Amino acid sequence: MRDSAMVQTESISLYEPSAIQARSSVYRLLASFFARELTAESLLGWQQGEPRKLLDALAQVEDYATAMTWLRAHISELSDPEQAALDMAESYAWLFHGVGGSHAVSPYASVYLNESRATHQEVERELGYLIREQGLSFDNSQREPYDHLAVILEFVAWLDEAEQQRDRMLQIRQHVIDTYLVSWLPAFTSRALEADRSGFYAGLAAITLALVKQDCSQAG
Repeated sequence: MRDSAMVQTESISLYEPSAIQARSSVYRLLASFFARELTAESLLGWQQGEPRKLLDALAQVEDYATAMTWLRAHISELSDPEQAALDMAESYAWLFHGVGGSHAVSPYASVYLNESRATHQEVERELGYLIREQGLSFDNSQREPYDHLAVILEFVAWLDEAEQQRDRMLQIRQHVIDTYLVSWLPAFTSRALEADRSGFYAGLAAITLALVKQDCSQAG
Protein backbone atom coordinates (compact mmCIF):
# COMPACT_ATOMS: atom_id res chain seq x y z
CA MET A 1 0.00 0.00 0.00
CA ARG A 2 1.18 3.50 -0.66
CA ASP A 3 2.30 5.72 2.15
CA SER A 4 -0.98 7.31 3.18
CA ALA A 5 0.74 10.66 3.62
CA MET A 6 1.47 10.82 -0.10
CA VAL A 7 -1.29 12.13 -2.34
CA GLN A 8 -0.75 10.92 -5.88
CA THR A 9 -1.92 13.62 -8.28
CA GLU A 10 -0.98 11.41 -11.23
CA SER A 11 -3.92 9.11 -10.44
CA ILE A 12 -6.47 11.74 -11.42
CA SER A 13 -7.04 13.80 -14.52
CA LEU A 14 -6.61 17.25 -13.06
CA TYR A 15 -9.23 18.76 -15.32
CA GLU A 16 -11.88 16.09 -15.93
CA PRO A 17 -11.69 13.48 -13.16
CA SER A 18 -14.03 10.53 -13.46
CA ALA A 19 -16.41 9.86 -10.58
CA ILE A 20 -14.26 7.01 -9.27
CA GLN A 21 -11.03 8.96 -9.71
CA ALA A 22 -12.47 11.90 -7.81
CA ARG A 23 -13.87 9.73 -5.04
CA SER A 24 -10.69 7.75 -4.46
CA SER A 25 -8.62 10.94 -4.62
CA VAL A 26 -10.78 12.54 -1.92
CA TYR A 27 -10.31 9.55 0.39
CA ARG A 28 -6.57 9.52 -0.21
CA LEU A 29 -6.36 13.27 0.30
CA LEU A 30 -8.16 13.02 3.64
CA ALA A 31 -5.91 10.13 4.65
CA SER A 32 -2.84 12.25 3.98
CA PHE A 33 -3.97 14.97 6.38
CA PHE A 34 -4.75 12.53 9.19
CA ALA A 35 -1.61 10.44 8.67
CA ARG A 36 0.92 12.87 10.10
CA GLU A 37 1.70 16.50 10.85
CA LEU A 38 1.93 18.89 7.93
CA THR A 39 5.29 20.45 7.17
CA ALA A 40 6.03 23.89 5.75
CA GLU A 41 7.02 22.19 2.49
CA SER A 42 3.78 20.22 2.24
CA LEU A 43 1.73 23.34 3.04
CA LEU A 44 3.46 25.18 0.19
CA GLY A 45 2.56 22.29 -2.08
CA TRP A 46 -1.10 22.56 -1.10
CA GLN A 47 -0.96 26.31 -1.69
CA GLN A 48 0.78 26.42 -5.05
CA GLY A 49 2.22 23.06 -6.14
CA GLU A 50 0.86 19.89 -7.72
CA PRO A 51 -1.34 19.09 -4.69
CA ARG A 52 -3.04 22.46 -5.20
CA LYS A 53 -4.00 21.37 -8.71
CA LEU A 54 -5.67 18.34 -7.17
CA LEU A 55 -7.65 20.54 -4.77
CA ASP A 56 -8.67 22.82 -7.62
CA ALA A 57 -9.82 19.86 -9.72
CA LEU A 58 -11.82 18.29 -6.89
CA ALA A 59 -13.43 21.62 -6.05
CA GLN A 60 -15.00 21.49 -9.52
CA VAL A 61 -16.69 18.15 -8.82
CA GLU A 62 -20.20 18.79 -7.54
CA ASP A 63 -20.18 16.13 -4.82
CA TYR A 64 -16.99 17.49 -3.27
CA ALA A 65 -17.15 21.19 -4.12
CA THR A 66 -18.18 22.49 -0.69
CA ALA A 67 -15.65 20.39 1.25
CA MET A 68 -12.74 21.02 -1.09
CA THR A 69 -13.49 24.72 -1.34
CA TRP A 70 -13.39 24.99 2.46
CA LEU A 71 -10.12 23.10 2.62
CA ARG A 72 -8.56 25.14 -0.17
CA ALA A 73 -9.63 28.42 1.43
CA HIS A 74 -8.32 27.41 4.86
CA ILE A 75 -4.91 26.46 3.47
CA SER A 76 -4.72 29.54 1.25
CA GLU A 77 -5.19 31.79 4.28
CA LEU A 78 -1.96 30.54 5.89
CA SER A 79 0.40 33.39 5.06
CA ASP A 80 3.43 32.01 6.92
CA PRO A 81 3.89 28.28 6.11
CA GLU A 82 6.70 27.85 8.64
CA GLN A 83 4.65 29.19 11.55
CA ALA A 84 1.48 27.53 10.31
CA ALA A 85 3.25 24.17 10.18
CA LEU A 86 4.41 24.59 13.78
CA ASP A 87 0.91 25.58 14.93
CA MET A 88 -0.73 22.69 13.10
CA ALA A 89 1.86 20.23 14.40
CA GLU A 90 0.99 21.40 17.90
CA SER A 91 -2.71 20.84 17.19
CA TYR A 92 -2.01 17.42 15.70
CA ALA A 93 0.00 16.35 18.76
CA TRP A 94 -2.62 17.80 21.12
CA LEU A 95 -5.39 15.83 19.47
CA PHE A 96 -3.92 12.64 18.06
CA HIS A 97 -0.73 11.96 20.04
CA GLY A 98 -2.43 12.35 23.40
CA VAL A 99 -0.72 15.59 24.42
CA GLY A 100 -4.12 17.07 25.20
CA GLY A 101 -4.77 14.46 27.88
CA SER A 102 -8.51 14.26 28.47
CA HIS A 103 -8.97 16.48 25.40
CA ALA A 104 -7.12 14.08 23.10
CA VAL A 105 -9.03 12.55 20.21
CA SER A 106 -7.99 9.01 19.35
CA PRO A 107 -7.76 8.29 15.59
CA TYR A 108 -8.07 4.52 16.21
CA ALA A 109 -11.34 2.73 15.52
CA SER A 110 -10.72 0.21 18.32
CA VAL A 111 -11.04 2.92 20.95
CA TYR A 112 -14.61 3.65 19.87
CA LEU A 113 -15.77 0.15 18.99
CA ASN A 114 -14.63 -1.80 22.06
CA GLU A 115 -15.83 -1.47 25.63
CA SER A 116 -12.25 -1.42 26.87
CA ARG A 117 -11.59 1.75 24.79
CA ALA A 118 -8.10 0.38 24.15
CA THR A 119 -6.08 0.14 20.96
CA HIS A 120 -4.94 -3.08 19.24
CA GLN A 121 -8.28 -4.81 19.71
CA GLU A 122 -10.30 -7.15 17.47
CA VAL A 123 -11.20 -4.32 15.09
CA GLU A 124 -7.54 -3.75 14.29
CA ARG A 125 -6.99 -7.46 13.70
CA GLU A 126 -10.02 -7.66 11.40
CA LEU A 127 -8.83 -4.74 9.31
CA GLY A 128 -5.32 -6.16 9.19
CA TYR A 129 -6.72 -9.42 7.82
CA LEU A 130 -8.72 -7.60 5.12
CA ILE A 131 -5.71 -5.54 4.07
CA ARG A 132 -3.30 -8.47 3.98
CA GLU A 133 -5.91 -10.56 2.13
CA GLN A 134 -5.51 -8.16 -0.80
CA GLY A 135 -1.75 -8.71 -0.78
CA LEU A 136 -1.12 -5.28 0.68
CA SER A 137 1.18 -4.17 3.44
CA PHE A 138 1.11 -0.87 5.24
CA ASP A 139 4.72 0.18 5.41
CA ASN A 140 4.61 3.90 6.08
CA SER A 141 7.21 5.38 8.36
CA GLN A 142 4.69 5.94 11.14
CA ARG A 143 3.91 2.21 11.46
CA GLU A 144 0.37 2.97 12.51
CA PRO A 145 -2.03 0.12 13.40
CA TYR A 146 -4.48 -0.96 10.74
CA ASP A 147 -7.39 0.74 12.49
CA HIS A 148 -5.87 4.23 12.29
CA LEU A 149 -8.25 6.55 10.43
CA ALA A 150 -5.62 7.37 7.79
CA VAL A 151 -4.99 3.69 7.07
CA ILE A 152 -8.70 2.95 6.69
CA LEU A 153 -9.25 5.90 4.35
CA GLU A 154 -6.25 4.89 2.26
CA PHE A 155 -7.52 1.31 2.07
CA VAL A 156 -10.94 2.51 0.89
CA ALA A 157 -9.22 4.54 -1.84
CA TRP A 158 -7.20 1.51 -2.93
CA LEU A 159 -10.32 -0.67 -3.11
CA ASP A 160 -12.02 1.99 -5.22
CA GLU A 161 -9.20 1.84 -7.76
CA ALA A 162 -8.71 -1.94 -7.85
CA GLU A 163 -9.39 -3.29 -11.32
CA GLN A 164 -9.33 -7.03 -10.71
CA GLN A 165 -12.42 -8.69 -9.20
CA ARG A 166 -14.12 -5.31 -9.40
CA ASP A 167 -17.46 -6.33 -7.88
CA ARG A 168 -15.74 -8.11 -4.99
CA MET A 169 -13.52 -5.11 -4.27
CA LEU A 170 -16.52 -2.77 -4.18
CA GLN A 171 -18.30 -5.14 -1.79
CA ILE A 172 -15.30 -5.11 0.53
CA ARG A 173 -15.10 -1.33 0.18
CA GLN A 174 -18.69 -0.87 1.29
CA HIS A 175 -18.20 -3.32 4.15
CA VAL A 176 -15.16 -1.37 5.37
CA ILE A 177 -17.07 1.91 5.21
CA ASP A 178 -20.14 0.54 6.98
CA THR A 179 -18.27 -1.41 9.65
CA TYR A 180 -15.08 0.52 10.24
CA LEU A 181 -15.92 4.15 9.42
CA VAL A 182 -19.61 4.99 9.80
CA SER A 183 -19.69 3.16 13.12
CA TRP A 184 -17.31 5.54 14.91
CA LEU A 185 -16.72 8.67 12.82
CA PRO A 186 -19.63 10.55 14.45
CA ALA A 187 -18.07 10.11 17.91
CA PHE A 188 -14.62 10.98 16.58
CA THR A 189 -15.94 14.13 14.90
CA SER A 190 -17.87 15.20 17.98
CA ARG A 191 -14.73 14.95 20.13
CA ALA A 192 -12.66 16.80 17.53
CA LEU A 193 -15.17 19.65 17.39
CA GLU A 194 -14.94 20.00 21.17
CA ALA A 195 -11.17 19.65 21.52
CA ASP A 196 -9.52 21.17 18.45
CA ARG A 197 -8.26 24.63 19.37
CA SER A 198 -7.20 25.46 15.81
CA GLY A 199 -10.39 24.41 14.07
CA PHE A 200 -8.56 22.78 11.16
CA TYR A 201 -8.74 19.16 12.24
CA ALA A 202 -12.27 19.59 13.55
CA GLY A 203 -13.26 20.88 10.11
CA LEU A 204 -11.38 18.05 8.46
CA ALA A 205 -13.20 15.51 10.64
CA ALA A 206 -16.56 17.07 9.80
CA ILE A 207 -15.73 16.95 6.09
CA THR A 208 -14.72 13.31 6.36
CA LEU A 209 -17.91 12.36 8.17
CA ALA A 210 -20.10 14.25 5.69
CA LEU A 211 -18.41 12.71 2.66
CA VAL A 212 -18.56 9.19 4.07
CA LYS A 213 -22.27 9.62 4.82
CA GLN A 214 -22.79 10.96 1.30
CA ASP A 215 -20.91 7.98 -0.09
CA CYS A 216 -23.18 5.60 1.85
CA SER A 217 -26.38 7.33 0.71
CA GLN A 218 -25.30 7.09 -2.93
CA ALA A 219 -24.40 3.42 -2.49
CA GLY A 220 -27.81 2.75 -0.95
